[in-house]
Amino acid sequence: MGNATNHTLSKYEIHYQRVSYLFIFGDMLSDFKILRFFDSSSLAIVELKRIGLPDSTPGSAIQYWLMLDKHQDKLSLIDLRSIDSSGEVEERFFDRGFLKYNTTEATFIEKFNSAQHRLDIRNTGDFPTEMLSKIRELI
Repeated sequence: MGNATNHTLSKYEIHYQRVSYLFIFGDMLSDFKILRFFDSSSLAIVELKRIGLPDSTPGSAIQYWLMLDKHQDKLSLIDLRSIDSSGEVEERFFDRGFLKYNTTEATFIEKFNSAQHRLDIRNTGDFPTEMLSKIRELI
């Protein structure tokens, strides 16, 4: 390897809207805040924000949306394509589907098979610790 130091840097490749950015993060790996948490027995969708990054960090490296397929126990990044908001309803369009929610309910419709998932809006303070571990492994 290169120069030996007391601090090891890790590389994380983040794909966002077909563009790859390569960032080097040190101890900031676990510094994130859960912004939104939608959950069901088969699927969970999470919006998170990395904190403690330099001001020059692009927005695409700060906020992420993740999907957990609970049947396959697979956590993956989903690419946010566009946002639509109208007083009562929020909509998020992703590479893998469409999320529509308000203050009481949410629905995710998969892009490729049109499966619909009714999701509960959960308190971010009740976020499962096993999912936190999966997120740390992914990002």
